[in-house]
Amino acid sequence: MVETAKSGKMKIMIGNGQNLVDFTYVENVVHGHILAAEYLQKDSPLCGKAYHITNDEPLPFWTFISRVLTGLNYDAPKYKIPYWLAYYLALFLSFLVFILSPVIKIKPTFTPMRVALAGTYHYYSCERAKKDMAYKPVVSLDQAIERTVQSYPHLRRAS
Repeated sequence: MVETAKSGKMKIMIGNGQNLVDFTYVENVVHGHILAAEYLQKDSPLCGKAYHITNDEPLPFWTFISRVLTGLNYDAPKYKIPYWLAYYLALFLSFLVFILSPVIKIKPTFTPMRVALAGTYHYYSCERAKKDMAYKPVVSLDQAIERTVQSYPHLRRAS
């Protein structure tokens, strides 16, 4: 993401910018694992169940990306391209790369999978973990973004 911003290619949002995602800070993942270890005993109701551990704060994907980028002194994306158009452009590019692959090796960064990740909803409920293990995120998303940005000073753009 930072390399894309450095090259000036992080100006366009894919989709309408409203697709919700729920990023999870690593400390919350660790907390969830510790709770699972504490609650998991023989004949425990946790046995055999899968649990989603999240920050429990879904927000629009492009809001998250913008907060990270601006935290690192880069501009947030300003322009929008419809999801369907971005997806079909990425498919076309993938097809072109495939056709040209015997002649030239190209590793595209604009792929259908990346378009899907940036332009679709993907978040999960951690209600079962909250109910069965008393899970509650220990680090808010605001704190997580701030900590993450502060952890990568070498990625910050000079003012």
